[in-house]
Amino acid sequence: MPHNKLFKRTLNSWLASFLAILANNFSPLNRALYVEITMSSVFNKVKSLISSVFEEESSDLEIREYLQRLAKQGDLDCQCDYAIVCLGGFGGSVNIGHGEYWLNLAANKGNSKAQFFLGYCYFEGEYLKQDIEKGKFWLTIAATNGYSEALKYVEPDI
Repeated sequence: MPHNKLFKRTLNSWLASFLAILANNFSPLNRALYVEITMSSVFNKVKSLISSVFEEESSDLEIREYLQRLAKQGDLDCQCDYAIVCLGGFGGSVNIGHGEYWLNLAANKGNSKAQFFLGYCYFEGEYLKQDIEKGKFWLTIAATNGYSEALKYVEPDI
């Protein structure tokens, strides 16, 4: 479907800008809030983009199912976004197992955003059981792959 490429390109561009702005405006003490804002904003932006592309209002559940379908097709950005949706409970119930699975899948395939969120969740104990070593591992990889938000966690170690 030709709309999928436009949708993904627009969403990825918006997300990169949004995360860069937020990353520069939040102190380390507000990281949990930063992730919550990012998660809800990702979901709301996806909902808005899908509604505009298909010229109809989509329910939260439809958005979640759409992201899941693209994630299953192998889209790494959508795997990460679907994981965030699962962890936050957007468009359905919170599903920590699915969130962790999809973050791991995208992170292991080189998606730096997934590497960051997986590292953050482990490091801070947000959504996943705290594991400082796993957190540092994934945050270091995300930073090495150019994900600037991760640098705030690992910069002295690199």
